[in-house]
Amino acid sequence: MSQESSQRRQVVLETQAQVRELMRELTRFLSKHCPPVQPRNDDPTTFQLKDVLEDIMNLSVSQPSDPYVVLVPGEYYPPHIEQLINAGIAVRHPRDSQKLRLVDFYS
Repeated sequence: MSQESSQRRQVVLETQAQVRELMRELTRFLSKHCPPVQPRNDDPTTFQLKDVLEDIMNLSVSQPSDPYVVLVPGEYYPPHIEQLINAGIAVRHPRDSQKLRLVDFYS
C-alpha cells in the first residue's frame, strides 16, 4: 500500500470517527432538549425529532439525487416538521408539500 493511499485511509477513518461522535452528541442533545412527544393520552404513539432528522440525513447521503422524505400523515409530528423548516434545517419540495429534505449546508 502506498503512503498516499495509507494517508487517505487514515483521513477516512478519522472522518468516520468524527461523524460517529457528532451523531452521539446530536442524539444526547435531542434527548435532553427535545424529548419524545405523545400528542394524545389515548394514543401510545410517540414522536421524536431525532427520527425526522435521522431520516432526512440518511436520505441526503444515500439518495443525493432525490433526498426527500415523504411526510406520511401520522408518521411524523407536524410541529417537528415546522420547527425544522423555521430553523432553516429542512425545506419542503417546491411542488410537493408532502416531501421534506435537509438544506444544503455548503455552497
